[in-house]
Amino acid sequence: MTSHRDHPGRCHGSSPISVLSARHLGSAAVGNPLLSKEMPMTITDIPILSPPIAGVDTHTDTHTVAAITATGQHLATETFPATTSGYTHLAKFLNAHGVGTVGIEGTNSYGAGLTRHLVDAGYTVVEVLRPTRAVRRRNGKSDPVDALAAARQVLTGEALSIPKDSTGPVESLRTLHITRKQLVSTTVKLMNTIKSLLVTAPDDIRARYTTMTNHALIIALSRWGPTPGKWTLIMGVRDRSHPK
Repeated sequence: MTSHRDHPGRCHGSSPISVLSARHLGSAAVGNPLLSKEMPMTITDIPILSPPIAGVDTHTDTHTVAAITATGQHLATETFPATTSGYTHLAKFLNAHGVGTVGIEGTNSYGAGLTRHLVDAGYTVVEVLRPTRAVRRRNGKSDPVDALAAARQVLTGEALSIPKDSTGPVESLRTLHITRKQLVSTTVKLMNTIKSLLVTAPDDIRARYTTMTNHALIIALSRWGPTPGKWTLIMGVRDRSHPK
């Protein structure tokens, strides 16, 4: 029995296949206008490279920026203070390297001020995620490394988002909501502390204040001190029994 490998040109259950090689094509093209006619060549336009990209690693006091080309080559890295003057010099750094798009970590936290400054200056700003722990273990942890990673994240287009607008009414409402939530949380913690202290207080004090509502308890405790009876404002609760 003959195996298929003994006959490379034969397929199982079929006749041999004739293959026209390049040499045969050349000889066959002689005198054949259809085969000898040269095919027109098409020229593909050379793509214009996008402007360089920058990534910024933001912190409380400093911002580190790294610029790369559209092919990922590192151009420069520099650190600037997180101040209005620092934002201006950082923008000059971007302009000097022809950067068009900037990826910033924490556009709504440490990088909020820089984001507003660059958006007003006409730069395209996107938010990038901070490197994961696995990436930091592999590449190391430093501000220049994180800034370079942010720039390359913009280049690859992974995990990007549009920064939130921190100048409009939505941001104002968010600030009020956060402030109120914090005040409510602080009030609850304070009331729990007061009531836990009343549990171990002397009997006369415990009997006097335990049955009071929170509002009445705050008013009563606010009168304790070297100047009793003085109008007091504590935790937003006003004692209306005393004039201003």
